[in-house]
Amino acid sequence: MLVKWTTLTLDDIAAFYVTLSLADQDDVSQTITRMNAELSLYPERLGESREENSRIWFEGRLVVRYVIRPVAGTVTVFNAVLLRGSHR
Repeated sequence: MLVKWTTLTLDDIAAFYVTLSLADQDDVSQTITRMNAELSLYPERLGESREENSRIWFEGRLVVRYVIRPVAGTVTVFNAVLLRGSHR
């Protein structure tokens, strides 16, 4: 599946990313890379189901909400939040 991130979501990530230490920035970057890979392969197995084809996924300190559109072959991440503190 093709993974897309909305502009608003990318803006939200950029806003919290610049406030992080270099180590935390690296952690977030690696998490996003891993999420992209996994979402492209089996998005329906990740996280928790919500309304319609929407899901929420907690991965490390990052929480994303996404919608799966099987007919279009896309996954769209429409929200991302960074949890405070250590959540490993």
